Amino acid sequence: MVWGSMIDAPPFRDLERALVVWLATLDELAIGVDGTVHVDVRTHSDLLDTLPFVRVSVWDGDDDRVTDRLRVDIDTFTADRDPGYALAEKIRALLNGAPCWVGVEGAKVFVDRVETLSRPSWAPWDEASSVHRRLASYELSARR
Repeated sequence: MVWGSMIDAPPFRDLERALVVWLATLDELAIGVDGTVHVDVRTHSDLLDTLPFVRVSVWDGDDDRVTDRLRVDIDTFTADRDPGYALAEKIRALLNGAPCWVGVEGAKVFVDRVETLSRPSWAPWDEASSVHRRLASYELSARR
């Protein structure tokens, strides 16, 4: 009996990029002086000029050929502790609202499930700077 070919299956979507785009467009996260939050997959060399900043990093995962399970770190960088804590918790609340769509038209990914692996907590950064960093880890499940 032939079960079909996975060759014809669509590729998994870029969930990391979808998260970046989604988080950058959410009004709920607009805490910056100019009413924005900067989001990317890498930390900018001019971090102090881009606060508040959120870094999204996929660092591990697996799949069962249908569901992609990714481990994602989300770092928040702010000039003060309290806004950093609030920003990290807003992101956690949004992710824990799964199932949900993340991304924007043309780059949307449906996230079936989110599990918090490590709640947002203080993480060291450059001791010489006034940057406050919070790190949280999640496992996200999304289908093709």
